[in-house]
Amino acid sequence: MTKNVEMQQKMEMIKNYIYETVDERGCPPTIREICYKFDIKSTSSASYYLRKLEDAGELRINKQKSRGLEVTGKRLTSRDVIRVPLVGSVTAGIPKLAVEDNDESVYLPQNLFTRVDENTFMLAVEGTSMIDIGINDGDKIIVKQQPTARNGQVIVALIGDEMSTVKRFYLENGKVRLHPENKYMQDKFYNPEEIKILGVVVGLIRTEIH
Repeated sequence: MTKNVEMQQKMEMIKNYIYETVDERGCPPTIREICYKFDIKSTSSASYYLRKLEDAGELRINKQKSRGLEVTGKRLTSRDVIRVPLVGSVTAGIPKLAVEDNDESVYLPQNLFTRVDENTFMLAVEGTSMIDIGINDGDKIIVKQQPTARNGQVIVALIGDEMSTVKRFYLENGKVRLHPENKYMQDKFYNPEEIKILGVVVGLIRTEIH
């Protein structure tokens, strides 16, 4: 996912959070509350997103008030968002035993993705094998569940029905090549029957913004 799409996603989520807070409490959140909600490390970073929303005509900011935020753009409704469950974690590194955990979900704007539906799920990333394409340790990837993939797509796969990994997929000369996007790591080769494709990566949620 490009940085521009990532920024648009964060802006939509902040805008909708402001709406929700006004509905629940009768007033918008403070900048510090926005930082806490989205794990943003500084108020200046949060203010950057708010200024971008203001520049886009989605928000008005009254700098004289601590809660001087007013959303002016289109509000997302249930038809505009999709629930994406967090079902566990996956390694971007040495494959590890897959663990499922359905205790968390996020709601994301549908217009940011072209292939999301009820079969979309989310996994927390552990490891650094995909850092050269911006998938970092601690990020969450959005995965479209499907059993096949085209050469060059980034996939989540089970190796031997137990070990999970995220890599770029290639099927060449009767072998599956899993390619890490890290210049210090090597490709791994498997027989097709050793690999079960769980889905294709279609999005990314960055967990830390500085």
